[in-house]
Amino acid sequence: MNMIKIISGIPSGPSKVNIHSIRGEFVSSSVLSKTILNIKNMFIIAEEAEQSLPKDWIKFANKELLSKDINTDKRLYKNLKMYKDNQITFMELPDKLRQIVMLSGEYAVINPLNLFEWQKSLNYLDLINIMLSKEKLKTSTGYSYKHLIDRFFVEQWAKGKLLYPLILNNKRRFQRKMNYEAFLQEYNIPLVKVLYEYANIYDKIPIFRNAFYIILATNWKYVTDVKNEDILKLQEIIENSNLNKAQKGWYKRSLNFIVYALLEYGRTDLKTPYEYVNTLFPKEYSYYKKVDELVEKCPNYYPLRKDFIEYLEYMDKKERLAKNTQAGKRTHLKAFMDYIIQNKCDCMLTQKTFDDMFNFMREDNIVSYFEKKNKKFSSTLSDIAIFLKYIGYFSPYVNKMLPKNREKKGESPRTPFSVEMIKDLADILMNRPPHEPTKWSKEKADTSWWPHDVYPVLPMMVLLHLYIPVRGVQIRHLCRKRSFVLNNGGKIEKIVVNIDKNRNRKYLQEIPFVFSGLEIFNDFLKWHKEYYPKLPEYEYDKNSPFDRIEPLFIQPLGLKPIDKRVHFIYLKRVLAQYRIELAQKGKNNFYFIELTDEGKQILGKEFFESIEELNKTTNQFIEEHVKIMYDIHTFRVTGVTRYLEAGLPINIVMMLTGHTSPNIMLNVYNKLTSEEKKKLLRSAERKIMFDNPEKLKDNTEEFIQKEILPYYDKNNPDKLKKILSDNNLFTQKVKKSSTSVKKIDAIDEIVKISPLNWIPIAGGICPNVMCPDGREKKCSLCPYFITGMYFIDGVIFRANSAVLNFYQKVEEYRLSQEKTKIEDLELLMEEIYGWYEILNKIQKENNSKNENNLPVLDKEIIGKANIPSALAYLENYYNAKLLKTTPNIYGIKVLTIKAIKLALKQKIENVEEIISDETKVVDYIMSYYNDAKKSPKLLTDFLKSIGENIKAINNFNKIGYNSS
Repeated sequence: MNMIKIISGIPSGPSKVNIHSIRGEFVSSSVLSKTILNIKNMFIIAEEAEQSLPKDWIKFANKELLSKDINTDKRLYKNLKMYKDNQITFMELPDKLRQIVMLSGEYAVINPLNLFEWQKSLNYLDLINIMLSKEKLKTSTGYSYKHLIDRFFVEQWAKGKLLYPLILNNKRRFQRKMNYEAFLQEYNIPLVKVLYEYANIYDKIPIFRNAFYIILATNWKYVTDVKNEDILKLQEIIENSNLNKAQKGWYKRSLNFIVYALLEYGRTDLKTPYEYVNTLFPKEYSYYKKVDELVEKCPNYYPLRKDFIEYLEYMDKKERLAKNTQAGKRTHLKAFMDYIIQNKCDCMLTQKTFDDMFNFMREDNIVSYFEKKNKKFSSTLSDIAIFLKYIGYFSPYVNKMLPKNREKKGESPRTPFSVEMIKDLADILMNRPPHEPTKWSKEKADTSWWPHDVYPVLPMMVLLHLYIPVRGVQIRHLCRKRSFVLNNGGKIEKIVVNIDKNRNRKYLQEIPFVFSGLEIFNDFLKWHKEYYPKLPEYEYDKNSPFDRIEPLFIQPLGLKPIDKRVHFIYLKRVLAQYRIELAQKGKNNFYFIELTDEGKQILGKEFFESIEELNKTTNQFIEEHVKIMYDIHTFRVTGVTRYLEAGLPINIVMMLTGHTSPNIMLNVYNKLTSEEKKKLLRSAERKIMFDNPEKLKDNTEEFIQKEILPYYDKNNPDKLKKILSDNNLFTQKVKKSSTSVKKIDAIDEIVKISPLNWIPIAGGICPNVMCPDGREKKCSLCPYFITGMYFIDGVIFRANSAVLNFYQKVEEYRLSQEKTKIEDLELLMEEIYGWYEILNKIQKENNSKNENNLPVLDKEIIGKANIPSALAYLENYYNAKLLKTTPNIYGIKVLTIKAIKLALKQKIENVEEIISDETKVVDYIMSYYNDAKKSPKLLTDFLKSIGENIKAINNFNKIGYNSS
């Protein structure tokens, strides 16, 4: 090993660069050829290279002279031209010209004695010292000695005589100046050629230059020379070096560039950069560090160390959780460890310690801790509780003290694209797709099917989504190899969806490829296989039935599935272009897209005025300043809505969307005419929605947003009437107030209130019009109340409640010495008759021939059956909970007395605890009632046990619609 020496003539003085850290080591040619990576902080030079330096340099210098053009000195230019034309010899060149190539003067590498003899003045170590010097060493004509030496070293590397150090300079990068095309013509190095062509295609020449620094530290010459273990080793060296964050990033990006270029070239055996990082620095790395920190600071918790680590394998192997899910749980457990370190470090590892963590009376309880850290802490506590179950410290006390999740607010309404909009968007994507900044090569594969300059992957992805209403993540993760099944003619026969939320599905979701508007997709798939002949397989979800996939919708510089952000930005571009085209046609229906206020200020106008202007806009501006009313899930909503409107059988729509609900009335649909199919199928999804009383309020909100709001016109009452009629909804023709005589049609008032302000309530919809005088909270007597068959569960409940309220008033009248106002009873009877009229109208509009099409079963109301009041109150309470509304208050008091009798008869010890809470009281008696309803005899015994004087239940099947 030889240290670099400072040669005479180089100005001395303080240097910002410690050039002495770079050394040179001379080795035999055999040793050099076997050295794959130069991981030392020195140049490695073949001994024969030092011996052949005079010959190598004169050959290199001659080539440099022949390639140079000098314009600053006419005399030198004339002499150089004569030399190029072989009119003069090298020895006859002026000294200034020979100094340019270090063949004369103070920095001469060799001094020619004659045409055939040279005397060496400098060696390799001297040249390294000059190249890395801080000083600007140039000839009088302006040519840099540093760049000259660097070009010589690059050629020596190409000849296998030299390897650069991986990290040439810790402080600054040496800016190489060389003609790569000329270099590749002279030295046909396959690996460098592949990288250079890849960089040209994707406009990445600067990063190619950076990557070339890494290549020079290796013996890689052929594409197959690059090995996974070499890449991993380089990653490790870079990460453990003393480079700063920015410098490490520069090296990592350069190394990733090399890998991606080789992956696209066809090296399927190489891991992706993502996999390299996970191998060297797995996602669990910070988690392991936190575990070590916990047991170091809190030794009492050391027995949990193994549990914390094993739990990761449990989530992965046993639970098979998706990667993102695991990452979230790791984050929550790290937060849990932080809490222990901060608040419970000195505590013993006992059950009481964990119970105390959830004791709200303690100042250091975990709930208060996370409330201060983050408002949304319920998922964190939930994951901590699951972990406590895993390690055996989840006690009944912890379970009792876990905070309940607050009810989540519903998502913003997703309005589907209109039919006209779908056609226009498909036309844009096929014939004039928006600009997308991805660099690609049209020459790399046959693009006769695609005459546009836009990289076709994103337009094709959005086009496919317009036809197939699957989830956005499913579109983005289609597998090129397994998602597209071809027929004997090489055409797509069906699409197989890779992932699904329904883990219990026995079969993969398959969609027949019968869409005429997607014929271009056959050409796209063929092009894709030509453009990317070999793709690395990608693993993204443990629950994926395909395990690893060849992703179809990818970016060339990543070869991973396009992410949601890029997907959404391109959707914004498509809609922005659509608005521009509408404006050019004189249309102004731009409700679906606009710029933010800041975006308008930056642009200086309301919106882009031309497609050219849009195409020049960066993705960052589009992402930050373009707002749209749609999102990626809109494609799914649109598909369901429009296919049902078009009369497609519900089971086929479920097949397209991947829903696992059973087929709905397929035989009935087959018997109907086309127009009848359309009418019924439009409501098929709603029938499913409204068949679940527990979700009635949520489904009503969604119904308003999806089925009424998109077609609502405040200036057209007749349109609102048609919307209600099409959905079998109506308002009662009743008096506007208790004093008015004439019955009214309230649509003119309702239409003034936007459906966004309508309120879902049990039995129907309140359009938020002020209650008429004398009709407060008497919905059956309100002309503005909207109801119909979808709300029959709520209508029956409220009819029953009105009957019970009447019974209550009568009982109060009987017990009280004061007379109840007769007007109260009259109004209650009027309310009951109002609900009966609504029920009769529903039954009339849904006649016997459509009986099987109704969304709910036939129901009976309590008022029709002569049953004990206790059963009526129980049914009322049960259904109030089901519909998430208020039960009869008087009934709860009656049931409390009945429950006490039952508890005393059953000799329940904790009777005081039961009667302390009205909810517990009714739940207690309800548990007995649900079992008793199974037969008349059991029900009769139950009634006797709660003090009801009754012989038998003769109208068993009419005690309420909860009967079985």
